[in-house]
Amino acid sequence: PSGCARSMVGRSRGCRSGTVTGPNEGAWVALTNGLVVGGLALVKDGAFEARVAPGEWTATAYAVGVGASAAAVVTAPADALVLALPEPAKLEVTIRDIASNAPIPAQLSVFPVGDTATPYAPDNVRIDRAWGNQRSQVVFAITPGTAASLPAGRYRAVASRGYSYELAEVDLDLAAGETYAACST
Repeated sequence: PSGCARSMVGRSRGCRSGTVTGPNEGAWVALTNGLVVGGLALVKDGAFEARVAPGEWTATAYAVGVGASAAAVVTAPADALVLALPEPAKLEVTIRDIASNAPIPAQLSVFPVGDTATPYAPDNVRIDRAWGNQRSQVVFAITPGTAASLPAGRYRAVASRGYSYELAEVDLDLAAGETYAACST
């Protein structure tokens, strides 16, 4: 039997299990009831399982650089929930020296513009690290074509090489499933 079918001695527990579709590497599922976190479950091979108190819960899947699935209201105990993570946009970052056009190591900070979705889970269910200062992503472009992913949306990207260099800024409009070559000098 599945882990959900096993009893827990002395506890009345419900169980939610299901699958997370889409780009689910490193994903987790949070089951919440208002501000109460009833369970966090890591996704393994697209599947998850969490034990929570019987009743109504809101289930949401999260993945770093992808964002969140649509929330699903569910009643525990039950099985067969499917949560779909959105397809992210992908960046391939290369920062170049303005004089020589040679690739250089640099940092690219990416900030959301307008109502662009955050790639992070809310603080009460976060198991990933947030970059702070409203950044959606920080890419350390050490080699040409360093990869990163973000939810689709509008962003402002700021490249910096260090304190004694000027900042380079660019606006990005990223669509789901597409790869963008972000090159800055």
